[in-house]
Amino acid sequence: MSWLDACREEVARRGLDPDLVEVLHAFGGPDAPGPTALDAPLPRVALPARIEQVLASEVDADQAALFARRFRSLGSWLASLKRPEAALLQVALYRRGAQILDAPPPRALRVRALVDYLWSHASLLQNRRSDAPLLTDLAAQLRTREFAPGLRHGLIEGPTREGPVHINVLRARAPHLLTLDARGGGSLSEVAASHGAQAAISGGFFLYSEPDIAPPSRRTDPVALLITRGQVERPPVFARSTLVQEEGGRLSIERIGMEGVRVRIGAHEVTVGASARLVHRAHGLA
Repeated sequence: MSWLDACREEVARRGLDPDLVEVLHAFGGPDAPGPTALDAPLPRVALPARIEQVLASEVDADQAALFARRFRSLGSWLASLKRPEAALLQVALYRRGAQILDAPPPRALRVRALVDYLWSHASLLQNRRSDAPLLTDLAAQLRTREFAPGLRHGLIEGPTREGPVHINVLRARAPHLLTLDARGGGSLSEVAASHGAQAAISGGFFLYSEPDIAPPSRRTDPVALLITRGQVERPPVFARSTLVQEEGGRLSIERIGMEGVRVRIGAHEVTVGASARLVHRAHGLA
């Protein structure tokens, strides 16, 4: 018998949502090392300290400390909820956290994902209301105000059946978009003011917690398609979602990959075809 088996029995005994069992299985499957007793003391101090120490070998010290703080904060929040579901999520947090640290690297992204995953389920546990409106109901009530010619802003905010939402909505008539790498330009409002923009959105994919960032790449480097004033600053290596404005002004969100991209290596130039396969260091032989 493992702590997962004990959790399954507790879910059945208390008549809790059986889907909770599937949540507890994440990040390790049926392999569930650690104390079987659900009331066994949790390493509230020792495990976050170990997270900071172990992850410092994969990411920089500031990030390792950040992950430890987030882990500690989630553990405290789950303890404060005083609900049987939260108690089981708390057991999973510490058992799976210890299991990840005992596994071979990389571990940093798995610790971060574990905390994010259980945090989202704790948020649903605390905020889900069956009597709340659907998100579509709130969206239908959206009211916007014009703050600049052709630009309107609105807010979708409040409880929904899946938890509270806070969504900013920007409506634009014939907008002209400028996308750029804004690092080093100050705050978002300062960047917008420096370019004479009436509105700005921070977004895009970038390197952050990956444990194997190597020169010339750096943390915060953009890693999706980025075109600034017609110049390709970053190619669409991983076919991520991209906000596109065509020459005629039409806007769309598309997944754009490397197909059709021209690559020049020395004197040689090739065009990436539809059958090309992305290969990176993870595919190499040890």
